[in-house]
Amino acid sequence: MSSRNRYSPTQAEVNEVGRITARALQSFPRDKIRDIGGLPVAHIFVALCIKLQGWESRGAAIEQHYKQNEPIARTNIRALLNIAVAGQEYVEKESWLPQSFVDEAKRRTRAYCDKYGDITRGQW
Repeated sequence: MSSRNRYSPTQAEVNEVGRITARALQSFPRDKIRDIGGLPVAHIFVALCIKLQGWESRGAAIEQHYKQNEPIARTNIRALLNIAVAGQEYVEKESWLPQSFVDEAKRRTRAYCDKYGDITRGQW
């Protein structure tokens, strides 16, 4: 992975999911989303949860080209999860996250673990 594509231990670029990101970021306090080079940069949990949202959407898609991207989403989720675990980041430490966002993330996490839990369940 090139240094350009690496995520920092506490934040991640979330611009690649387009409109989903823009809508999701609107519900967060402005001081929790930084602008770096014109791109929104959010806490690692925000990035991880938005990646889970994208994974779920790709898996539910009818179009084959969306489903083909699911392994990429899975790789990204695993990378973000590893960063969060290595940085000892816990959602409980981030009380500023909107409860509805946390609830949806937990639901998606359960779905992800049901599908891939043999590899990642211990990290969640």
